[in-house]
Amino acid sequence: MTNLKLFLNPQTGMSGDMMVGALVDLGAGTSKIKSAMEVAGQFLGEARVRIYSQKKIDTLATRVDVFFEPFSHQLHREEVNKALREAVKRLGLPEAYAQFAQESLSILLDAEEDAHREIPGFTNSSHLHEAADILMDILGSAVALEELGFFPGKNIYCLEPVYVGGGKVSFSHGTFPVPAPATRRILERYKIPYRKGPVEVELLTPTGATLLARMVAGFLAREKKEGLVVRKRAYGAGAMDLDVPNLLEVIVAQ
Repeated sequence: MTNLKLFLNPQTGMSGDMMVGALVDLGAGTSKIKSAMEVAGQFLGEARVRIYSQKKIDTLATRVDVFFEPFSHQLHREEVNKALREAVKRLGLPEAYAQFAQESLSILLDAEEDAHREIPGFTNSSHLHEAADILMDILGSAVALEELGFFPGKNIYCLEPVYVGGGKVSFSHGTFPVPAPATRRILERYKIPYRKGPVEVELLTPTGATLLARMVAGFLAREKKEGLVVRKRAYGAGAMDLDVPNLLEVIVAQ
């Protein structure tokens, strides 16, 4: 597929697991991606991944569920970075995709640290409780992109604006308006065009924003997608059941 371009269309959701699901739906090998994600997780705990088809309203998509039991509930950044290096080595990722994974993790952890410094009770490790999920999503995406022949920052584009949802989101340190603090920092730092809506829930997660920041070579106004010569569409399913289908659409086009 290297002579084609990959367009992301995050209108009703984008997270790390939705990105992996969309790439599997596009044709990346299910067993290969499942194995890669479980290898990534095993350096931080017991990991299991389930990949299956799921219908969202009237669209069939691919869903990725991650089940993880950490060795420790107090992870430090260097532990997560070490786990990434070990997983990259075990998976034999080519340099370009290994660099994509490392830079993606750094983007996300930097944003999380910046956001959490403003929250009372912050500690350097308290925000890393979801680090294994993040690591598995990033490496699953890297392996899938390499298999499909798409290169982060080169032949991957995004239709804009990116819809982030609305309302409020709650996690261990409190309740905040959407986009979540870490997500907002990534959107602003990497000048990702976004808009609130179309529903009052969180549609874009920090991992989803991270992948946009590192994967995308440029943005195309959504109304111009009609001019694309579409070769294939695929869908990653999100966890929510909404009035709109919680899906990430990816489009292979010229």
